[in-house]
Amino acid sequence: MRSLKLSFCLRLTLLFSLIGLASGHAYQNLSVNIGGGYAANLYADSFGVGNSYLVNNFALSSTNFEPTRLKLYYSVSYMEHNTNNIINNFFQVLGANLYRRDRAQRFKWGIDIFGAVKNYSDGNSDFNNYRLFLVADAAYYVGPAIQVKGIYRDTRSQFLHFESLDYLEHRLESEVSFTLPSRTTIRGSGGYTTRMFDEDSQRFDWVEIELGASQSIDIRTGVSLSVQRRFSGGGARPISTYFILSGITPYWDPWDGYQAELAIKRILPFAIVSKTGFGYWIREFSYDQLLRERLRWLFNRVGRTDKGLAVKLGLSRQFNLAWGVGRAVAISLNGGFLSNKSDDPFYEYDNYFIDSNLEFKLF
Repeated sequence: MRSLKLSFCLRLTLLFSLIGLASGHAYQNLSVNIGGGYAANLYADSFGVGNSYLVNNFALSSTNFEPTRLKLYYSVSYMEHNTNNIINNFFQVLGANLYRRDRAQRFKWGIDIFGAVKNYSDGNSDFNNYRLFLVADAAYYVGPAIQVKGIYRDTRSQFLHFESLDYLEHRLESEVSFTLPSRTTIRGSGGYTTRMFDEDSQRFDWVEIELGASQSIDIRTGVSLSVQRRFSGGGARPISTYFILSGITPYWDPWDGYQAELAIKRILPFAIVSKTGFGYWIREFSYDQLLRERLRWLFNRVGRTDKGLAVKLGLSRQFNLAWGVGRAVAISLNGGFLSNKSDDPFYEYDNYFIDSNLEFKLF
């Protein structure tokens, strides 16, 4: 654990050193954000806690404009909840992205290495978390209308005090997309993910298949639709994690089922961009014999089925500023509703949320 935290601090020092030494061929970006929001239930799968919250963000990046580009970036956010408890936290991200995506080239690739640290401001919190990510992607245009893409993601997550939650995850994904003369893009993708916990060498995996289509209706409107099918490969996480985390969540456990999403993007008058999204899911969770024996709240259950609905709406607008004052100001407003119905009432929730953000791009 200490080695991971020390490694992140060393990378942070290196990043600022590289940005400071960047030559005239490099371009720096600096932005400051302030935002806030309200959520009816911040922990929808467990219990209602917290409502309004405030977010402040500082982000700095440097890009070297060469055929192969190197982007260095750092951001820090602070999230404060009105519950005045141990969930207030600082969130830092530090990374380096090496990529080559020249439009004139058929073959494009990128490698992104970044770390994330979440530190809770209350000393009584035990959930400080450190993560390292490696993402590599490559794409090849077989022709002007056909693209083949592959992605590999490696994630390492560690907690300060809860070692049973530490895990290593690998994901491999491939995608093929076709763009028709009618400005319709059809894509199909498949992915395999495996997650291994440090405690007891527990592991589980799952497979996902997704079909999607997007259509540009006119210069101002675009529509996309995607349907995903997930197959659980089985496996289980350590029993002790069920006492640390409340119940069984879609994030921590594999599930079988479907989920679909419809999105509409439109440019409104006054250059306002609107994004509307609708989602629906059916998720089936299975409880193995060991879980039912050890966890009393699962004693008479072999599993559960969740059915949910999501509605989301976002509005954004960017104002370019005169030279010397700043580069731009971006304003965004988002809101929506999440609802999950389950044959286990413990996992039922209705969650309203709304948030806004003001970003000042200094340079």
